[in-house]
Amino acid sequence: MTSPCFAPAGEPASKADSTALHSAPAADRPDVRRALDHSSRIYDALRVRHASRGEGNGVRTVEDADGTWLHHNWSTDPLTAEEAADAIGRAQAYLENANWTVRHVATDVSVPALFALHEEDQTVAQLVPSTEGPLRVAVTTPAAHVTVTDI
Repeated sequence: MTSPCFAPAGEPASKADSTALHSAPAADRPDVRRALDHSSRIYDALRVRHASRGEGNGVRTVEDADGTWLHHNWSTDPLTAEEAADAIGRAQAYLENANWTVRHVATDVSVPALFALHEEDQTVAQLVPSTEGPLRVAVTTPAAHVTVTDI
């Protein structure tokens, strides 16, 4: 796999990744696999290189008033506005064909962000162009209830 969603087996890409993986939920959990699978398919649809792994990559647990979520985020290498628009267009085509509800949101750059909802599993995907050039990608999915014995 070349996706930033999957570190090489037994080899964290950096010391920061190693620390993040210790506090992250177990990769073999179905909800974690769901987040990584969605993220990987979006990566494949974009057809652009991902940025080197760094802090912030990996799956982390987030809690708010609505529940507990798994959040996976990563970025692409810097893109021109045209490259970002093309990549988002490819991702939109994939997401719509996979039954995601897609909408665009204006940004501070010339390319709008793409937000998508997968109704079946309530996963949300965000593809947001940045002023620095990278496309920021985030996938957020509901976390399964985990008991102490599951950890």
